[in-house]
Amino acid sequence: MRRAISIGLFAALLWSSSAFAQSDRDLATRQDFIARASTLADQGKHADALAMAKRAAAVKMTPSLRLFIATEEVALGLLAEAYGNGRQCVVEAGVEARLNNRDRILADCTALETSLAKRVGHLTIKLPTFAPLPTPANVRVTVGGEELNAAIIGEPYVVSPGKIAVTVTATGYLPYQTDVVVAEGAVSILEVKLAIDINTQPCPHGEERVHGECVAACALGRTRTLDDAAQCCWEGQSWNAASASCTGAPRCPPGLVARNMECFASIWTPGYHKETHPREGLIIAGATVFGVVYLLNIATGAIADAGGDSYGALYVPGIGPFIQLAKTSGGAGGPVLVIDGILQLGGIAMFAAAFAAPKTESVLNKVGRDIHIAPVLGRDDTGLTVVGSF
Repeated sequence: MRRAISIGLFAALLWSSSAFAQSDRDLATRQDFIARASTLADQGKHADALAMAKRAAAVKMTPSLRLFIATEEVALGLLAEAYGNGRQCVVEAGVEARLNNRDRILADCTALETSLAKRVGHLTIKLPTFAPLPTPANVRVTVGGEELNAAIIGEPYVVSPGKIAVTVTATGYLPYQTDVVVAEGAVSILEVKLAIDINTQPCPHGEERVHGECVAACALGRTRTLDDAAQCCWEGQSWNAASASCTGAPRCPPGLVARNMECFASIWTPGYHKETHPREGLIIAGATVFGVVYLLNIATGAIADAGGDSYGALYVPGIGPFIQLAKTSGGAGGPVLVIDGILQLGGIAMFAAAFAAPKTESVLNKVGRDIHIAPVLGRDDTGLTVVGSF
């Protein structure tokens, strides 16, 4: 019986294909596809036959080709797909009055549709009300790998009998996945229950989500460590579980200073106080340069005076060499006097700079009463601290 149907379908397919306005190459190729599909079907290779027939349909679909595709889908157990093609075949054959072998094709499609209507299953997917959250706009339901049209959700959906995979995804909820077994001709209902994904829910003000729970947010300037502990530490630090503390040299944000693996909002650190001092390095360098050169000038002036020459200007600090240079009107000693004057003035400038630009540093408090109030950023708190020693 199946052999007779296949031969009849094959003849109808080849005949009907010539009735449409296709190019010669398209028509010839489509006829080759149909002939190969028919041969594969006779050999029992229904999956290959179906694939080849769909390639022919991509060139041009006809009622007879749709009937052939539905027949192969039945052989593969794809009853829902075959039922859909059977119903569409009835519609197409009914409106094409000039279709060759129209009565036979229409009768075969009608018989196939009537037979499959009793065999296909129906599955209704019922979604929750999504309370207390609003219904998300991007709910996605797939049945057997096919995405369900939003208009069909909640209504009976035609499926092939057997085990069917159902997945539901929605923003703010954990993915839902299950398998449903639908018998031939049965109507099944699946009540979907979605669990809220707490990781997508906002935390109260001043808290952040860590490992699925809302905890107090890190204090200003601190960040969560990247390990499982996820503790609040300064940049550059790691969490030491043994000591239950942050370890390592902190990289403090601008405006904070580091002291004992903490960052403070002031140069004052507990046990220390701020002091301002002239820059000792400049004092020593300036005094040395000026003192050595000036002493040489005094010695030179004394020797010159003893020999009857007048070099009294050299006794004047800083500008003495330039005064002496003007009095002697150059000469072989002119360059020496210029260098002499520059060195003295340089030494004086370094000495003055040491006091004009002093440095500030933290100094350990001495034993005795010493109390300071200073702003501070600790690991978990911010505020003012009162620091004293007695």
